[in-house]
Amino acid sequence: MKIYETAVKNPVGTSLVSIGLVLIGLMFYQQLPVDLFPEIELNMVSVMTSYPGAGPDDIESNVTRPLENVLNSTENLEEISSVSKDNVSVIMLEFEWGSDMNAIMNDVRDKVDLVSGALPDGTNDPMIIKFSSDMAPVMILSATARESSDALYKILDEQIVAPLNRRVWELLHFQVHRSVKFK
Repeated sequence: MKIYETAVKNPVGTSLVSIGLVLIGLMFYQQLPVDLFPEIELNMVSVMTSYPGAGPDDIESNVTRPLENVLNSTENLEEISSVSKDNVSVIMLEFEWGSDMNAIMNDVRDKVDLVSGALPDGTNDPMIIKFSSDMAPVMILSATARESSDALYKILDEQIVAPLNRRVWELLHFQVHRSVKFK
């Protein structure tokens, strides 16, 4: 109770201390760096391989499995998942947080190079993609219409994307991605 009594008995001193704390807070707030979308290094790597003309079963047995077998021994690997579709194999590698992603990328690249010679003829070289926060869109817009896709894209480009891009580039250099859904 002593602090309350002192604050009530000395209102001028209490006010000066409060104002001083606010001023110090404002001074430090102005020096505080703020990043609207900080760069975060995600712990995911994707290996995409295309094999034109091949079905999902061929992709699975001839491309995805050999790559998975060699990538399974990557250090700090937490989870591996894959999708085999017509013409493409996508392998997602998730690593433990705090792992050195540059060293992991080198390791993945070396392991993919080891097995890429054993992939079937006609298989394109595997693409290795490291995910980062820079790849994520800041804004996603969707539109539906009865017009054809070309007409809808023209309307979106002229009436929404172009003015929005001009305004956004003026403000913060946002990147606008468009997604169109047809009924």
